[in-house]
Amino acid sequence: MVLDSIISICRNFLWGGTEDFTRVPHISWATTCKAKKHGGLGIKDFTAWNKATIAKLVWATANKKDSRWVKWVHGRYIRNKEWWDYSPPPDSSWTWKKICVTKDIFKAGCITPRDWKLQGKNIFNVSSGYQWLMGGSNVTWGKTIWSRASIPRHAFISWVFVQNRLPTKARLNRFIPQYDQQCTLCSNAVEDSTHLFLECSYATEVWDSVELWWPFCFRNSLQLRAYQLLYLGAKALKLISTSLMPFLPQEFTSSGTRGITTYSRIKGSRRPELVCMIKEQIRQRILYIGIISCNYSNHIDFLL
Repeated sequence: MVLDSIISICRNFLWGGTEDFTRVPHISWATTCKAKKHGGLGIKDFTAWNKATIAKLVWATANKKDSRWVKWVHGRYIRNKEWWDYSPPPDSSWTWKKICVTKDIFKAGCITPRDWKLQGKNIFNVSSGYQWLMGGSNVTWGKTIWSRASIPRHAFISWVFVQNRLPTKARLNRFIPQYDQQCTLCSNAVEDSTHLFLECSYATEVWDSVELWWPFCFRNSLQLRAYQLLYLGAKALKLISTSLMPFLPQEFTSSGTRGITTYSRIKGSRRPELVCMIKEQIRQRILYIGIISCNYSNHIDFLL
């Protein structure tokens, strides 16, 4: 199908940077297509969008819109039958059957046969139909990761982290039994996401060094694993926290994920050099946003 091919190209490019990427993505496409506030990346789900677009014909038929096509289907197929209870005859065209299947899907979104659930009246549009199909509930960490201040590549890695899908050694061991699970940064524990970012002695030293520069309290693994990043509150602290996330892993070369291997060059870096890199990126980001929006005026003097 055309849609399947388009989705495959988009998914492969996201995780591999090329349409020929063949490895299994770290996060499902269904999750990726959710809105950012619902835990996804907000990428358009073309299958759901196509259904929402077809649903416009469903409502045009229900409202007997003054068009030749609507008049034709009423005369050819419906013939004064109740549209919402209508079933297509076996000899119907594939297109008409598809419309009827879509009608049955969206029927659940109606309070009454004609009143669209998300509109409060009998007006349907593609956007509201797509929103209803995707559903989802808000996640507590959404505003923190996708804060305007966040650097995009940092936010992406933080997003993979809170989904518990980073290719750490502990996770790789689930797919490759007896895979070496020892942390390559400290060699003292199993390398999972919590250890790598919060409990590893190397990571702890980095957090402490940055905290000396800009005091904040964020090293509670239970809080983080419960996805309570929203507790940070302040925009600057959100930026600092998401900025540290990508630098702490030594490397994720074995994952083959382009977006996560960006910082493989850090392997072997000494902690002071790493802390300087983090500070510089935070400084540049805050100064840049401060010039545009003036929302960080309280921090400008501190950074200069």
